[in-house]
Amino acid sequence: RWAKWSAWSECSASCGSGLRSRHREVARQANSCGEPALGLADEFESCAAGDPCTRSVDCVLSEWTDWSDCSSTCYGVAERHRSIKHHARGEGLSCRGSATKEVRQCSPGADEKPPKGCWDGPESCSLSHWSSWTDCST
Repeated sequence: RWAKWSAWSECSASCGSGLRSRHREVARQANSCGEPALGLADEFESCAAGDPCTRSVDCVLSEWTDWSDCSSTCYGVAERHRSIKHHARGEGLSCRGSATKEVRQCSPGADEKPPKGCWDGPESCSLSHWSSWTDCST
């Protein structure tokens, strides 16, 4: 027969997560005719020691670069970039969802007329009619 379980030990970690345990002894050994005590003498479980082990740091992005030159004199684009200076650590705020590239139209810009010499804007494609079938080559 088992004795009562001891109290749980302290958590094995001082930060993050660790393990704790408890123990029990056999209170009475079985005689030659009896059944031995069944079960575990030790139990283990995970425990949280409060603060994370890694200091939390938020994501840090660089400043935006200057806008690039326009890619074309008619209906071009300009872009600018930024990069991740420091990735998030621990429970810090992630960079996820933060743009690292922006693109805008230029020549003309939004709400501007096209520069002189540019066509009036993109046109939809149009296909001609099918030509007649040619004779088979074999």
